[in-house]
Amino acid sequence: MDYHLLTGDPVRAYRAVDRLDEYTGGDAALTNLRAGIALHAGDNARSIRYARQAISQDADYEDPYWHLMVAGSRAADYKAAMQGVRGLEPRFGYEFSEVELMKKEEFGGLLETHFNKPKHLLCAHNGKEFDFPYLARRMIVHGIPLPSKLSLFGKKPWEVPHLDTMELWKFGDFKHYTSLKLLAHVLGIPSPKEDIDGSMVRDVYYEENDLERIVKYCERDVVTVAQVFLRLRNEGLLTEDQIVHV
Repeated sequence: MDYHLLTGDPVRAYRAVDRLDEYTGGDAALTNLRAGIALHAGDNARSIRYARQAISQDADYEDPYWHLMVAGSRAADYKAAMQGVRGLEPRFGYEFSEVELMKKEEFGGLLETHFNKPKHLLCAHNGKEFDFPYLARRMIVHGIPLPSKLSLFGKKPWEVPHLDTMELWKFGDFKHYTSLKLLAHVLGIPSPKEDIDGSMVRDVYYEENDLERIVKYCERDVVTVAQVFLRLRNEGLLTEDQIVHV
């Protein structure tokens, strides 16, 4: 089976598992092997189906939850991904918490390894008043080392690698707050709040368990901030084919 996967032949890999199935009568491990083959072949929907089938065969078997989480994320099927996460947390003692996400191996590591060059800047709307200090404070509270892009100790004002589109729009005027939604409207950019806004995220997550809506809301926010930044520089807006969703 591994040979067929390595040579890019998932059909023969499936057949190898089918032959094992005939000899053993089938179980969660074999079904999970099919989920892995599908994931390797890029067939995320099929991987999700097999992973769920394996879980139904043996809810205490860990591997299919990982396949479900990964395949669900790749397919933007966040209900499937969250099913995998919620299965791993209580049954196997994993913790997908704020602390884990902010650790050096996760968010902090991402900034340090991929966005640590002088040309890299953190950009957000009202980021200097909320996003950047919030992230820094939470990391300090949890005893997590600050990545260089968030550590402001000893930096001169012009050395701080932060861009704030609300600050840029103020042009030195400190009296007014302009929301991203209003600024996007003024500049002729599609609103990022067409479905939900930040005040609704808590209910959508805890009451509706709809992570996909939150992901799409965050993606629209990021795209809108980029579009606002481009308009403030009098540059052309991004077209849909220039935007990559991951």
